[in-house]
Amino acid sequence: MENLLYHGSIISGIETLNPVSKLHNSDEKVIYLSSSPVYAMLYIWSKKNTGTSLKHIAAWLKDGITYYEEQFPNKFWEFYHNVSGYVYTAEKSPDFKSVNNREDMYYSQNLVKTIKSDFIADVYNKFTEYEKEGKFKLLKFEERTAEKQEFLVNIIAQYINKENLLTLETEESLF
Repeated sequence: MENLLYHGSIISGIETLNPVSKLHNSDEKVIYLSSSPVYAMLYIWSKKNTGTSLKHIAAWLKDGITYYEEQFPNKFWEFYHNVSGYVYTAEKSPDFKSVNNREDMYYSQNLVKTIKSDFIADVYNKFTEYEKEGKFKLLKFEERTAEKQEFLVNIIAQYINKENLLTLETEESLF
């Protein structure tokens, strides 16, 4: 249905989604949702697998298909294998705003009531199912051209340098 939005979380039993994420390039707190339950699953994030609660997702929607681009070898498997969580469903309301330049991505500054949750026992395996159905496309690092691999590595290196992460001891620098 067009009036439904989805949000992924490792936390069970959420009845109301709280705006705790930062709006891009702002300190404003929002809750992000997508019209794609496949895309929402990317936010079922386990600190145990990633070493951080920070979300760093190189993904997008195009023509209803969720694309995920690995930025280093086996990133997707390492982040999502044996991770379980929930995809929450909410009704879209007029207070939701579109995320600029992002297909089917929305945010709200207000509390969002959930109407349903679906348990995902193994996120990686579920993505594999969606890939077979043509709803998800994993762009594996090792299958990219040498130029693209170098580009991806350089983006990460530039960010590390820009944020001075090699000299800090924060959750982000440890990640």
